[in-house]
Amino acid sequence: MSLRSESPRRSPPIQKQVAPKELRRPEPVKPPPLTPAISRADTFQSARAKAPVELSPTLAPRAYAATSDTAAPAAASTPGAAAAERVHEAYENASPDERARVAAETLQREAEALKEDPEALAALYEGSRETIDHIATDLGRRVSENDDGQTQETLTALAKATDILGSEATQQLGESLAKALPEQSDLNQFDDALHDLAEQGLGLNLSTAVVSELGKLGKSQAANELTDVLTQGISTARSQFEEAQAKVDELNQELGYLVQSYGGVLSPEQLQAAVDDFKERHQEDYAALEREAAEFSQVLSSVSQLSSEGSAASGLSEENRKAVEEEANKALVNVFPRLGDTQAGSEAIAQALEAQGRGEPSFLEQVNGLAQNLTDEQVKDLASDETEAAGFADLVGFQQGVAETLFKSATLHIAVHPERSQAVLDGLKTHAALLGTDPTRLQTLADDVTALASATDPAEIQRLQDKIRTQSEELEFLDPSTRAGQAFGAFTTVLGVIGAAGDLANWNELDLKDQIGAISGALETGIGAYETILGVAGRAASISSLAGRASGVLGGLGAVLDGISAAEAFQNGDYVGGAGYTATAVGGAILTAAALSNAVPVAGQIAAGVLVAVGFGLQQWSHVQEANKHEGPAEDFLKGAGLSPKLAEELSNHTGDGFPAGPALAEVAKALNIPPEQLVAHLETLSEDQLNRLIEEGVHQVELEGDEDDRHFPQAGDDVDRIREWDPNSGQPLPEPDSIEGLALWLERQGYLPAGVQVPA
Repeated sequence: MSLRSESPRRSPPIQKQVAPKELRRPEPVKPPPLTPAISRADTFQSARAKAPVELSPTLAPRAYAATSDTAAPAAASTPGAAAAERVHEAYENASPDERARVAAETLQREAEALKEDPEALAALYEGSRETIDHIATDLGRRVSENDDGQTQETLTALAKATDILGSEATQQLGESLAKALPEQSDLNQFDDALHDLAEQGLGLNLSTAVVSELGKLGKSQAANELTDVLTQGISTARSQFEEAQAKVDELNQELGYLVQSYGGVLSPEQLQAAVDDFKERHQEDYAALEREAAEFSQVLSSVSQLSSEGSAASGLSEENRKAVEEEANKALVNVFPRLGDTQAGSEAIAQALEAQGRGEPSFLEQVNGLAQNLTDEQVKDLASDETEAAGFADLVGFQQGVAETLFKSATLHIAVHPERSQAVLDGLKTHAALLGTDPTRLQTLADDVTALASATDPAEIQRLQDKIRTQSEELEFLDPSTRAGQAFGAFTTVLGVIGAAGDLANWNELDLKDQIGAISGALETGIGAYETILGVAGRAASISSLAGRASGVLGGLGAVLDGISAAEAFQNGDYVGGAGYTATAVGGAILTAAALSNAVPVAGQIAAGVLVAVGFGLQQWSHVQEANKHEGPAEDFLKGAGLSPKLAEELSNHTGDGFPAGPALAEVAKALNIPPEQLVAHLETLSEDQLNRLIEEGVHQVELEGDEDDRHFPQAGDDVDRIREWDPNSGQPLPEPDSIEGLALWLERQGYLPAGVQVPA
């Protein structure tokens, strides 16, 4: 696949037409010709007017003039044109006091019905432009005349409709409303209605467009009256996302704890079943995050334009402008770095990257500017406690988060749409300054990685690896030890895979281990990149357009994992964190294919996107005094794995210090050289009393030792000799174990081991 830059293709500009003075319904076959333009005085009344606005008896959908280089207008029988006709009829047939509301609600219903059909939506908008103008005029008249009837319902419907119809429709309505509104600070129910919408998380795009246009028209009193609408709208969008994200973070941390606690005693199939059951029980919480990510993505452009890097609030007073900009900055600092972990957010960002690659404006310009122009102190003031906990507590953290999000979003996008790789790369090149490099160097590095993925000559492979290493070492901001560096490694790795395989569907048809191993070795690809690639594979396979090609993603996943595990940095790396904060937000059951592939780069498992290194996290139990709060969730988790209720209840029992039983039993199975699931299967045959004794008198007696950052189980101790020398006929109780070998012997003496299994001498 060629990844060379191409000149961006631009669509010819849309020729906007002015409204005809006499609005007539078009004939089914032949549209009427355009009439001469009319002045605003013909259609907009003075703010002091008392009589209702006189409109044409009929209000037809917008007609197109036939020219040599434009297509004929759509017939009324097409879905979009027919929908526009119904909007027109709703306005025409309603009473003067109700026609704005009725038409707006009809427009909303028609837009919702056509939201999966972009062409029909475009036709609906084009056919309804004049109706939208008249609705706006009617709302402006109501404000001027202090007539608040149905303003709330009308604005609600318009806000919902324009969110579906898109930015052009929102901008047009904003312009029309700004022209129609009087220049006064008392907007009656207009601002109240918008504020009510803002509290519900609605109408921010429309309110932004209105304020921006009011500023351009010099209507500062009216614009300033809407300040609270903007701050409330931004705050609601941010807080709703943060609440959903916090819940998912909590669930992911719980899932990570459970997998780390019990993954070592479950088979891959049991672990997968437990994770699936956990995800199903909390399905609504995960879905809520995706919904809120989609909602925030829909207003992301408005929030960016209202930030200190945008211009939408420039018409406000200095005090009001600063209040709006601070709220917008706060939203971007706290939300943007997390959007790349959601499917809706990453897709919005990837599309914005493509737009930038074509030379078109996007909200990423403001985000980039914010990341480069905010001070460290400002970021610290804006970041919430949750944002700080996620690693974005200062300016460098925020910059790393922005870059990581860009690369994560780009990685998924090119995996699903390999033909757009160069367009996405061109978009990333516009952020070269933030990434500490320049566009040419990024392009050269991408080309070299693609060439490396296809190279077969050992000398050429070595040459390219050396060149890539040298180039990468110069990218301090993208150092492999950073979040952005790992996301960059994932992006370039997938880019190389696409260059070699051409498409995700081909991953299972090619032996990519050597190619990916060469790339990951040259880039020092690490665990952060590994998580991102897993997330890409999982999300790509869940996308409906790839449903028929999911086997390609699954088959190729093993090749990717094998290739990455060949990297020296991976073999020597430790768990860098991120479990519970990355792929688990969007990952699904498919990701546990990694556990079945036995290609995990460090000793551990993958479950729903959580990389679990065996031994990682043992230190956490030494200071989690309240870990017994996990007993209920642990019991549910183990039941989900298929364990009996009695065994699930006993294994979920924690010590007084909050320590679970799973890790010690996993260590015992290792010492006995048997699969942990064999030990668990035998435990199912024990009685409830035996299980209780096993946990309370055996497992819970073995405590962690070592420094806080190096907690581990004692493998052997004096207890081994005491238990070996114990005489069951002595009348003395069996000595308690305090090491792993001692626990294994204790289980053997109690008869709790599977038949034929003995502790090595």
